[in-house]
Amino acid sequence: MPRVRAAVIRRQPTSEVGKARRAPADTRRIADIVPNTVCSLLGLVEDRGHAPERLCKGLGFTDRDLHDRDLLLSYQQVRALILRARRLLEEPAMGLAAGMRQRPVSWGLTGLAMLTCETFGEAIAYGLGHQHEAGAMMQHLFAQQGPEASIELVPHVFDLEIEPYLIEEAFAGALNVSRCMLGPDIRPRAVELAFARSAPLEIYTRFFRCPVRFGAGRNRMTLDAKWLAARLPGYDRTTWAVAATIGDADQAAAVAQ
Repeated sequence: MPRVRAAVIRRQPTSEVGKARRAPADTRRIADIVPNTVCSLLGLVEDRGHAPERLCKGLGFTDRDLHDRDLLLSYQQVRALILRARRLLEEPAMGLAAGMRQRPVSWGLTGLAMLTCETFGEAIAYGLGHQHEAGAMMQHLFAQQGPEASIELVPHVFDLEIEPYLIEEAFAGALNVSRCMLGPDIRPRAVELAFARSAPLEIYTRFFRCPVRFGAGRNRMTLDAKWLAARLPGYDRTTWAVAATIGDADQAAAVAQ
């Protein structure tokens, strides 16, 4: 079944000689985002006692549509929902709160396949290779140098209004998924955030359990490289092969569309 895409109608400008020219596409209106970020946010909204269906009204999808694994949303739809939730909740570090709710299953088939990897490093490699299918709205770049490994986030779209939310949600989600796989002892060495702090520092240090620096000029989370060799309790060679095959087939189908 093909993924559901929102219809986008664009009016083409007319040239001086009367011939229609193709208008450049606004990629922010193209429905190509797996809505896992939306699921986490609506879960947070519901946890805070609000009806998620009201927050979605007029955005071209409902909370029930999220039950369809083939649903795709546009950047503009996700952006509008984030801004609505921010006005509704008025919660400091809202992205952190949404990311803390994430588990491996929050990342769909990608997260399930990661659980069956032999080591944490293999799980990271698989997740990075399938980050679009996992619903990532930032580009995740991995690097290892000596005793340190790091994940750096690079925005796909320059958007200062929601960028802090997306960064908080991505780092918090990645760390919480890691703790689900390895246990609560894993923590970063440091977290660097490019944006200015707008919430109490304690909110961040309590979750990350490491130094957190704002206005750092980049968005990077660093951890001890020794964690990469840690074996995962859910590893099973046969299950991993099946999960990886399904995940790769799903990725190929998405690219083909």
